[in-house]
Amino acid sequence: MPTTTVPARSEIPVEHTWNLTNIYPTPADWEAKLTEVKARLPLSRQFQGRLGEGPDVLAEWLAHFQDLLKDTQRLVMYASLDYSTDTNNQAAAARTAQATTLAATVQAAVSFAEPELMGIGFDVLRAWQQTHPPLAIYAHYFDNLERMSAHVRSAEIEELLGQVEDPFRTAANTHGILTNSEIPFATAHASDASQTFEVTHGALGALLSSPDREVRRTAWESYADGHLAYKNTMANALAAGVKQDVFRARARRYASSLEAALTPPNISTTIFHNLIETFRRNLPTASLLAAAAAGARRANVV
Repeated sequence: MPTTTVPARSEIPVEHTWNLTNIYPTPADWEAKLTEVKARLPLSRQFQGRLGEGPDVLAEWLAHFQDLLKDTQRLVMYASLDYSTDTNNQAAAARTAQATTLAATVQAAVSFAEPELMGIGFDVLRAWQQTHPPLAIYAHYFDNLERMSAHVRSAEIEELLGQVEDPFRTAANTHGILTNSEIPFATAHASDASQTFEVTHGALGALLSSPDREVRRTAWESYADGHLAYKNTMANALAAGVKQDVFRARARRYASSLEAALTPPNISTTIFHNLIETFRRNLPTASLLAAAAAGARRANVV
């Protein structure tokens, strides 16, 4: 009985894969940029305590800050995309760990800036922004900083919050490694036993859309049973994530973890609760629509 397997990345036509060379030509180029960004971090500290000297210094800082963030994000993007194509690739995993550690280090290194900007005062910042052309593009940044000012802590606390971000990723990373690399999924099979199918995260959607009910059933059971076999480990990772969210919310003086999650993107918790309540009020309609869609699918299969 033949088994339909998911092809390795090396077997996929190159035009259907990420072209990481658009970010960095080779892993060696990535390493070189990582070293360069690390070497630039001490320059950030040279601005500490000086942002209020005037618009020229502030513009210089913001340009340095933006370049630092841009290069850090490119390093993280390259590493994470490479790692996601094969989570068993240890070299890619190492680069991802280096990149996320760098991101947390950068966050800690620039942590003095926002408390210092708030100390200058938003009236002064806007006056500089309106009269000094290099600062014109930062109007929204200043507005957003003022909106978030109640949740920006002192420079010392901001630095500490930046430093904990790297170890705080451990629970999520553990879950990702478990689900993407180590859970074995049983194969699904056709109703006539003529073929079996490899079950993976990427293949699941197609298998669940199969016109063969037995393929759909065995694929879903394989996927669910694979996760249930590690339910205690997953529950522990989830619990750690919840505790981390509570810590962040309290450290930044939010009323709840929900508020802490929605305030940065400027979404009211009222909108969230209204969405949930609207869904619940329409659950009978949603159920009928789902049943009708399922019936249509069965009719098409027949």
